[in-house]
Amino acid sequence: MMVLIRILTLLILVLAAWFSCRDRGVDPDELERKQMIRYLRGTVGTIQDYYVNPERAETHHLVSNALAGMVANLDPWSTVLHQDELPYMQDGSYLALPAWGIDLARRRGVVLIQRILPGSPAASSGLLPGDLVQAVNRKKVETMFLPEVLRLIRNIDSENLHLRVYRPATGEEHSFVVAPCEPGSDACRVEYDRTSGFARVVIERWDHTTAMCIEHELHRLDRQLEGVLLDLRLTGGLDIQAVRQVASLFVGEGTVLAVQAAGDKVRDSLLTVSPPVYPMLPMVVLFDQTTSGSGELLAAGLKAAARINSVGSVTPGMVPVTRMIPLNQDLVMVLTAGTWLTPDGTPITGEGIEPAHIVDVTEEDMRSLLNRKPTGTFPRNDPVLTRGQALLTEMTSFDRL
Repeated sequence: MMVLIRILTLLILVLAAWFSCRDRGVDPDELERKQMIRYLRGTVGTIQDYYVNPERAETHHLVSNALAGMVANLDPWSTVLHQDELPYMQDGSYLALPAWGIDLARRRGVVLIQRILPGSPAASSGLLPGDLVQAVNRKKVETMFLPEVLRLIRNIDSENLHLRVYRPATGEEHSFVVAPCEPGSDACRVEYDRTSGFARVVIERWDHTTAMCIEHELHRLDRQLEGVLLDLRLTGGLDIQAVRQVASLFVGEGTVLAVQAAGDKVRDSLLTVSPPVYPMLPMVVLFDQTTSGSGELLAAGLKAAARINSVGSVTPGMVPVTRMIPLNQDLVMVLTAGTWLTPDGTPITGEGIEPAHIVDVTEEDMRSLLNRKPTGTFPRNDPVLTRGQALLTEMTSFDRL
């Protein structure tokens, strides 16, 4: 009986507390948030009272760093950026360094070389995609978040970039000095093989001119064109609209290229936006571990088309869908808001895309790809391109029967 009375008494006290909060219009979660804000305010005051360097203890500096640390600890992609850092950060996921022809990414807790601009000083220096960056100008960056790396690089006095990297393929460390490079003027480059009638399309830059560049270059070859090799290797950056526009050249209007999902709910679909210019043109898409961002999304959508083949190796896996939220005039918060899926629901984020035909490449093959000078004709000693040509020959031969 005494036990029952105690249980009833406890239940009455809990209900009384709940009704008290409800009657006063107080949400317990909101009450906890207010308590934590008071705790943060008190902590800022304590630091300002006792810390040795008053300049580093300014309220704006302390709160900005607290926000950055809070968001950065959610996952590798969520972060807080200053407004002037946005042009360098690709959706908070890639760090574009066009002055040196390099894109950096942060995967599995480390900073790595995601992309190198072919023919750039970075390519000729000996750097390779996949190299893990240990230090920049003798400052360790192995565990830094990308905004921290960007701030470090922007404070460098020298024009040259000094990098120390670890190469997983060989287990060796290397040091490189990378000189600045001249930015390219065209968004694409097209090479033509007169013997086969095939065009190789190389995307140099993703922006509003990319699709127009491809259409213009292919139009010049229209009557001679038998097939296209769309080379998405060494592509970086993320421009969703450019992906829609390029895909719209080759596949039907309203085609699903990729899907954004949050948990088990579909949030949005990436669709082509206009009738195709080349709806029947045979095509092979080339992609590998150096294909990222826009290239990876485009590869996912085109691979699903029945008349399009694919060759290369597995891509690194898309970063999540992120959302940018302005906090004030200076700061922008980048939060993970979902994941990318292929049109059939297969995860792209963290998984990558596997081509229909796998081709193994050596370190020497990769060096050759990076240091190749554009000649207007198909390069030799490229096993992925060679396999793609063979597939396209098979496809066009079948079409003629």
